[in-house]
Amino acid sequence: MDLDTYIDKKYVDSVIKFIIENNDKRIYFGFPRMAGKYLYNDGYFYGISGLLLQDYCSCKINPPTFSAEDVWFANTLHSCIKEKNKKVPGSVNLNYMRLDSTKIHHKNYDDKGIRLRLGRNAHEN
Repeated sequence: MDLDTYIDKKYVDSVIKFIIENNDKRIYFGFPRMAGKYLYNDGYFYGISGLLLQDYCSCKINPPTFSAEDVWFANTLHSCIKEKNKKVPGSVNLNYMRLDSTKIHHKNYDDKGIRLRLGRNAHEN
């Protein structure tokens, strides 16, 4: 989670509980976007389930070659899954879980007369 992200704690708690209760699934949670041929989850808030973390940690991970860590992570994750599926076709399925953008805000929050700004543009009106 970026430091300039506002969250609804009850919502995030419910997401974490859901992922824990579905620990037999490979869940990739966040705000999906396309980068090249893969979906990645925008860096302000994303996560993966424990089973997906186990898969990821068992793969050969090369150091990043560019600074967009969210895109690098997604590319690495997809390469890992692709490699595992070569060994046993269809054995690893990735489940995307999209965040509720009314519950997680990045840099800006405007509601009911409240206007909050964080990050490098916080001083702007």
